[in-house]
Amino acid sequence: MSRPGTSSLARGASLYVICVALAKVLGLVWIIPVTAIIGQTGNGIYGNAYAIYNILQQLATAAFRWPWGN
Repeated sequence: MSRPGTSSLARGASLYVICVALAKVLGLVWIIPVTAIIGQTGNGIYGNAYAIYNILQQLATAAFRWPWGN
């Protein structure tokens, strides 16, 4: 059971904040060596591919939500 005086929402929110901070730190640790390895050309290709991926992901998410919105 939970401890008295602690809210389930507050515990969940604090866990979420910790996980997001950890993901940001891991992303920073990952991107520095990868950028050094692939160089400017590889980083440009990655940026272009990520832009296309981001658009497709947003379209897929919007299409997934649409049937349940009615």
